[in-house]
Amino acid sequence: MSQSYSTNPFTPEMFSDLLLREQLHRFSNSFQVVAALARQCNREPAGFDTAMMVEALEERLHALMMLHRLLAKGFEMRDFAGHVGEIARELVRSFGRTDAVILRIERFWLPENHRFRVGLIVSELVTNSLKHSLCDCAEGLIEISARTRCRDVVLTVADSNRKALDGGRTLPSPIVAGLAESIGGIAEVVDQNGYTARVVLPINEQPVQVIEGIWSRAAVTSTLSAGAPC
Repeated sequence: MSQSYSTNPFTPEMFSDLLLREQLHRFSNSFQVVAALARQCNREPAGFDTAMMVEALEERLHALMMLHRLLAKGFEMRDFAGHVGEIARELVRSFGRTDAVILRIERFWLPENHRFRVGLIVSELVTNSLKHSLCDCAEGLIEISARTRCRDVVLTVADSNRKALDGGRTLPSPIVAGLAESIGGIAEVVDQNGYTARVVLPINEQPVQVIEGIWSRAAVTSTLSAGAPC
């Protein structure tokens, strides 16, 4: 089945505006972390050991710093799986969570000027899972997949919250849609036994190897590892 890519004209000025919005969105998320911890400290009873709270704040701010560094630096395509895994790990830490991250990444090639944008796409999709889909789960699972299909690479981010989407399909965030369109791709959110964000990008080379891995900040139960609902 043929894939229709975006044909919308995407000028350099439009992309500059998009990156500025993404940067402001990231700053907003960072300040939300600080504000949430400050509110939590304020609600604790008198005599509460604030040292633990300050330590948690320090760890989450450090994770945000590392995340921004990862998003800013370049990487080789042979390191794509590791780069994506690091982005997801730091995002999980920045939310103060212990979610497991599963990677299913095939090797493929993208032009250097596209890689930065793909990193931003992954970061935005994982953030959406943590902030919106898994927010009511004490611990969840996030799966990041990149599979080649003919001359496409299909990037998906799904999580263990199996709640169905209304209507089975919805629009992605404007930032994800814009980033995908800026490199000739499309983005959508579909219902595949739960929330799944999918970005389809054009490529020119076939895969040579599949890399699979799992990372968890803490021990994950066998039920969770099996992808059971929260």
